[in-house]
Amino acid sequence: MCVVKTNVSPTPSLDLSWPELLGALFQLNLAAEPDKRETAFRVFATTPDIIEKQHEEAVLQSFNKGFKDDSVAVSSRATLK
Repeated sequence: MCVVKTNVSPTPSLDLSWPELLGALFQLNLAAEPDKRETAFRVFATTPDIIEKQHEEAVLQSFNKGFKDDSVAVSSRATLK
């Protein structure tokens, strides 16, 4: 006997918002250690879909701060796309 589920959506909607990850990235961005700040920019740059409309300004401020970071690794990571 074969059972087929017929009410499956052919294109399920994906929830790409990850508020917990976004919060963690903001915390990493404030860390004293440059490698943690650099990690935050790596994730921001590679996963732009996690940035929700209401957080765009905060992310922009984070990048502006990153551009001026004393650590070359952090400031260069902030400028890369």
